[in-house]
Amino acid sequence: MAPIILREIRNNIGQLKRSGFSIPLVEQNFPIVFALGNYIYILSKGTIVYGSTPKDLKDNDEVKTKYLSVAG
Repeated sequence: MAPIILREIRNNIGQLKRSGFSIPLVEQNFPIVFALGNYIYILSKGTIVYGSTPKDLKDNDEVKTKYLSVAG
């Protein structure tokens, strides 16, 4: 998706959030997730394997390596 479209989507979701709406967001774009999420769940094979605040996830290298790294 074009960066300008992503910015517009992020801005619109951010405005809804500031207006008090709760928004379930399923997304793989980590900067958007970290910017907009109050609480983040990580799913693996359809099961929640981790949940925390964005800050706690940023500080958890073990979880990031296990579930968010791209295998190559």
